[in-house]
Amino acid sequence: MFIVLTFLLTNERHRCGMDRTIEQLLEIQDKDIRIFNLKMQIESVPEEKEKVKHLMSEAEDAMNTAKNNYLDIEKNIKNEEIEIASLKDKILNLQNKSASIKKNDEYKAVLKEIKQFNEKIEQHEDKQLVFWEKLEESKASKEKAAKNLEATKSRIENSIRDLDTRNENCKIQIEKFKEVRQSLSETIPPELFNNYLRLLKRRSSGNSFVKAVVPLQGENCGGCFLKVTPQIKASLRKSSFDQCENCGVILYLDV
Repeated sequence: MFIVLTFLLTNERHRCGMDRTIEQLLEIQDKDIRIFNLKMQIESVPEEKEKVKHLMSEAEDAMNTAKNNYLDIEKNIKNEEIEIASLKDKILNLQNKSASIKKNDEYKAVLKEIKQFNEKIEQHEDKQLVFWEKLEESKASKEKAAKNLEATKSRIENSIRDLDTRNENCKIQIEKFKEVRQSLSETIPPELFNNYLRLLKRRSSGNSFVKAVVPLQGENCGGCFLKVTPQIKASLRKSSFDQCENCGVILYLDV
C-alpha cells in the first residue's frame, strides 16, 4: 500500500501540483468533520428533547404536590368543622336533658360534661385557625406552582421548536457540504481518495472523528505521534505528502 501510494503521489505531483492535491484532500476532510459534527447534533436531538420533557414532568409533579397539599388542608378544616358540629350537638342534647334533671349532683355532672365539650370545641377551633393559615400559604404555593408550570410549558415548547429547527438546519447544511465534498472528490485521484475513505472507516468510531490526513509535527507523525523514518521525511520534502508507516495516516508538510 505504501509503495502504491507513494508512486501515486509522485505522479500526481507531476500532473497537477502536489500542494493543490493535499489542499483539496484537506478540504474534503474538513467537510467530513463538519458533516460528522452535524450528524452528532442530529443524533443528540431526541435525548435533548427527553431532558426538556423531564423538566415538564418535574413542574407537573410540583403542581400536583401543591394541589394535593391544598386539598389535604381543606379536608382537615372540614374534619374540624364536623368535630365542632358533633360537639355542639352533644352540648345541645345535654342542655335539653338538664331541663328534666331533678337531682343537684346529676345537674352538676351534666354542666361539667358541657364544660368539657366546650373546651374541646375551643381546641378544635384553634386547630381550625392554624389550618386556615396553612391554607392561605398553600394557596400561594399552588398559584406559584401553576405559574411555574405554565412558564415551563412555554419554555419547553420553545426549546422543542428550537431543537426541531436545529435538526432541519443541520440536515440542510449536511446536504450542502455533501455537494461540495462530491465536487472536491472528483478532483482527487481515485486511489488516493479511496485510501482516505478506508483510513477514515478504520480510525473513526461511532462518536468520534479521527483525522486521516494529518501534518508532520517535527519528526513525528501527527496521527500516532511516533517518529517517522528518514525515508518518509525525504519523501515529504520531495512530494509534500506521504503515508505514515506506523499508523497509515496520510502525512503532509504544513508549510
